[in-house]
Amino acid sequence: MFSLFLQTLSSASGLSSRTITQQELKSNVKGGKKINPAKLLRDIRFVVLDTETTGLRAYKGDEVLSLGAVVIENGRIQKEQTFYQVVNPGRAVPKKITKLTGITEEMVQNKPDLTTVLNDFVSWADHSVLVGHVLNFDLTFINKHLLTHCGTKLRHSYIDTYKMAKCIFPCLRSYSLEDLCAYLSITCAKRHHALNDAISAARLLEIFLAMLEREGLETYKDFESFFHYHQLFSPTLAPLKH
Repeated sequence: MFSLFLQTLSSASGLSSRTITQQELKSNVKGGKKINPAKLLRDIRFVVLDTETTGLRAYKGDEVLSLGAVVIENGRIQKEQTFYQVVNPGRAVPKKITKLTGITEEMVQNKPDLTTVLNDFVSWADHSVLVGHVLNFDLTFINKHLLTHCGTKLRHSYIDTYKMAKCIFPCLRSYSLEDLCAYLSITCAKRHHALNDAISAARLLEIFLAMLEREGLETYKDFESFFHYHQLFSPTLAPLKH
C-alpha cells in the first residue's frame, strides 16, 4: 500500500537544500525533449503528476501548493519512485483550500518555492512522458511559472488520462477521476492530495495501457495515431473491452 500522505520529498528524491536560481531552472528545463515516436510503449517511463493549488485561476494570482508524481515503467506503477513536495506559494492559503487539501499556512511557511521544486522535479522526470488527469490544469500553473520566471516551458511529451478515457469509453456520463476509478473498481486514497491523486491517475493509465496492448498498439506513434482517430470519430465507436 502507498502510505504517502503528506510525505516529504527529502525522503523520496532528495530535494535541493539550497535555493535554485531562475537561470539554473531555465537550463534544466531546456534539456527536456519529446519522446521518440518509434519507442515501444513498454519501454517508456511515464511520470503521472498532480498539483494542488490555492485556487483555479493561474493568471489571477493563484499558485501551486503541492506537487506529487509517481512513475510507471513496463506498464506498472513503481511504488518506490514517487515525488511529493509542499510548496511555499508566496501568498496566503485560503481557508477553503485548507479544508479541501489539508494544507495550512503553517505547513507552507518553511517550504521551498516553486522554482526550487520544479528544478528537482524536471531532473527527476527527465526522459519521461508526463501524464495527468485534466493535465492542462496542472501544466497551466507550472508553465505560467516557468514562462514568467525563466521565459520557457516544459518540453516533455504528455498524455491526459481524461482525454484517454473519453476516447476509450465514449458513452460514460462522467469522466472525473473519482467516477472513472469507481467505474474501473479502483480504490482511491484521500482525494485532493497531489500524490494520492497522481497515484489514482496512474492506476487508470495502467489499465488503459494494458487495454491498448491487447489492441495491438506497440509504439508511441501507434498510441498517438489511435487517439487522433478516436478523437475524430469516437461518437460512432464502441468502447474497448477492459
